[in-house]
This record gives sequence, structure tokens and C-alpha cells, in this order.
Amino acid sequence: MSVESAIPVPAASGPDPLRTPPLVPGGAPLLGHAWNLVRDPLGFLAKLRDHGDLVRIRLGPKTAYAVCDPELVGALLKRPEYIVGGPLWDTLEVLLGQGVATSNGKLHRRQRRMMQPAFRPERIADYAKVMEEEARATAARWRPGETVDVGAEMFRTAVRVVSRSLLEVDSIREKADRIADSLHTVFEGLYRRMVLSVGPLYRVPTPANRRFEKALADLHALVDEIIAERRAAGPGGPADLLAELLRATDEAGEPITDQEIHDHVVSLVVAAPRMSRRRCRGPSICSPNTPSRKGSWLKK
Repeated sequence: MSVESAIPVPAASGPDPLRTPPLVPGGAPLLGHAWNLVRDPLGFLAKLRDHGDLVRIRLGPKTAYAVCDPELVGALLKRPEYIVGGPLWDTLEVLLGQGVATSNGKLHRRQRRMMQPAFRPERIADYAKVMEEEARATAARWRPGETVDVGAEMFRTAVRVVSRSLLEVDSIREKADRIADSLHTVFEGLYRRMVLSVGPLYRVPTPANRRFEKALADLHALVDEIIAERRAAGPGGPADLLAELLRATDEAGEPITDQEIHDHVVSLVVAAPRMSRRRCRGPSICSPNTPSRKGSWLKK
């Protein structure tokens, strides 16, 4: 699924189904369909295709299009003008910063090339061993007749796999569990902030807002601890993603900044649970941000 808010596109003369898709019924006053997405996101998204291949929803004052046809979703994501951005994506920058997950164009290509050595085929084979270990460890915790939250289990397992594979420091096993705990709380808070925009109310020190702020601060502190631990260990460590980032240089041949390293690490750690929670064959929600129909999407 991808979500992005829209600057309204002027109505075209004559019928144009691409510019005037049907509005999905059932939106609440002021909130639109944001309440549906907060209350029952999977149920709401699964029913969108009943209203057509391309439908319109409201997220408060913002408009988004839900693309429910798989071929059309593929065509959108392959367009040359595909960019990551938009007001809803800005919400995620609170977590992701300016790493590879939020950049576009030349900057994104540079960052991607910088990380590419950590994903060579021989390295992927090493990661498979970690995946097997973590999958076995997860299954070993389950007992016959026990009810488990599979989503939560896969979330934690995915974070541990990525952390151990790409951030090989001595303390990573213990830190991976702390990262998973922080991410779980942060994701819940960010999702609500993306689809249910109430602005200043999220700055009110309610218990939920305090939990979100604490979890976000803990996550960034953990990433800084991991980077500092690897720097203190000196050269000669594993050839993982963190090693590639610490050796990386910018266009002038200077080492990239600690903040850029930090943002890249956060991006990769965040990607793991997002992939584990992804649902196939679901609709894609997107919308143009200019009348020229250039789109920007938040992949979810």
C-alpha cells in the first residue's frame, strides 16, 4: 500500500475517470476515512476494490486515490517520475531522517551505490544463516496449544535478522530486542499521525504521546550507541552495511557525516518490520501532487 496526500487537481472538461474517481462512501465528518484506517485498516482497504479499480478517499482535509488494480499499481511504481515525498511522507521523516528510504534522484542513487557492497550474493548467503537461526529461535519459543500473535512475532524476528546481519557489533542481540520494542511503539504513533492528522494535539503530553516520544528517542539513542561501538572497535571488523557506511565518502572524498550514517541505519532497521507486515494484493493508495500528474507515494 502507498499513501500520499494531494494538492487538488483542477477538474478537466468532459468525463475523465482518472481525474474524477468515485468517492468511497462511509467517511466521517471532518476526519473523512481516516477513522476507518485507524479503526480497521485491513478491513477498510480490502473493501476498496468493491468500488472500482481507482477510487478516492479523504484523510481529513487531504485527498488520496486508492489504486486497487495490481497492474495499475505496478505501472504507477515504475513511472520515471516516481518520487518519494508529500505531506504524509514528511511525517515519517521524524523517524527516517534523510536516509536512503526518503531520498530521490541523484542523492538516492549515490546512497544506494554506497550500500550496494553489503548486499553482494556472498553476503546474502551469510544473512540466510542468521534468518534460519532467528526463525528457529522464534519457533522454539512457541508451545503446543499456545496462542501467539504472529504479526508481533514476525515483527521482532525481522528486526533481529536485519540488526544481526547489517549491524554486527558485540551487543547487537540485546540491542535488537530493544530496537524492536521501540519500533513497535513508534510505528503505532506514526501511523495515527499519518492518517489522522490532528496537528497540535499530538504535542499534548498524554500517556500515548509520551510513550511515542520516549520510544522515538530510545530508538535514535540505540542507533547512536551501535555506531559508536563499531567506531570504537576500529578497522578489521565484519564487512557489513555499517562497515560500508563508515568507509563511505562524499563527492569531495570526505567521509559522510555521522548524521547521514545514522539516518541510513534507521532506514534499514525500519524496513525490516515494514516488510514483515506487508500484505500482498492489497490496494495502493496514492495521489498526484501536481496537475501534470507526477505522483509521489509513501510505500507501506
